[in-house]
Amino acid sequence: MKMRKEEAQEALNRALSGLQEDPLLARRVIASEKGEFKVKKISRAAIIIAAVVLLAMATALAAGLGGRVNWLGEVKPDPALMPSATPMPTSEPETAAVTAEIDNSFYGLLDYSNDRDLIVISVSGNGAASSRKQMIGSMDDFKELMETAKADFPIPVNIPEGYVLKKGYAEFGCLPEGEYALASQTVHPEGFTESHYTVDPAMDFIRAYYLTFVPAGGSDDTDRIFVHVFMMPPADPHEYAFGIGEDQTARAVHAKGMDNALMIGGDRVTHLVMRKTMSSPQTDLFLTGADADLTTETYTEYEIDVSAASLTENELLGMFAE
Repeated sequence: MKMRKEEAQEALNRALSGLQEDPLLARRVIASEKGEFKVKKISRAAIIIAAVVLLAMATALAAGLGGRVNWLGEVKPDPALMPSATPMPTSEPETAAVTAEIDNSFYGLLDYSNDRDLIVISVSGNGAASSRKQMIGSMDDFKELMETAKADFPIPVNIPEGYVLKKGYAEFGCLPEGEYALASQTVHPEGFTESHYTVDPAMDFIRAYYLTFVPAGGSDDTDRIFVHVFMMPPADPHEYAFGIGEDQTARAVHAKGMDNALMIGGDRVTHLVMRKTMSSPQTDLFLTGADADLTTETYTEYEIDVSAASLTENELLGMFAE
């Protein structure tokens, strides 16, 4: 497994943490270059062997303790679980004023009775937009919906035999060009304001969808297949974006048509994460704050998450393979 330079340095620091500092070391090294006295050389093979052992120890420790992994399958140990020669730094006391934030529980109180309304909630001027959603009743409805999408959105083409759609929904974004209008506004006793906006259908595009498949006629929740596909800004393959537990491993795999793919395995559920560059970027319009301030986000890639407890890795990889 590949390791970054920083990880190798951390491993060496841990291995050498017990050595005492020698203030004359630099002077002796300089003197050796000038020929003042000889320094016994260590063979290149010994250095390589020592480095390999240190890196292997660090990698094994990372895999055993969990941590975070990037798109290339490189694991970064969780610092909270790693032994350290020096105490962890303490955080500075909070001095800046804390702005009001949206409580996630407020989303459960929103009125979604008007299909695909854009809902904005705000607390003390700070706001967040709720997704516009449309439920998916069948795979035929899903495929028809995808055909009208304004982007090359990938869809699963190989559903494992014996599985049927249990539920799903599509999440809509807003193109910047178009009209929207405030339809209603409600002040809730819990301390937030709920604002509904109607959006011109010409602004619609699908930015995400969720699908859940179950065995036909079955009721065992452990056999479910979850599929989540969503647009995202550019991703750094070296960014440690995914968490893994102590009992999980992760490795990069090849997925046809994808830029990167990562297989995360555990005791039960196998999880496949993939990314793919879109043929053209997509800009999304957001309304935020009490006064519906405008902001935009540009997506350049898709992220595709597929998880299942009873599928093989080849079945997971084959779900989006043409």
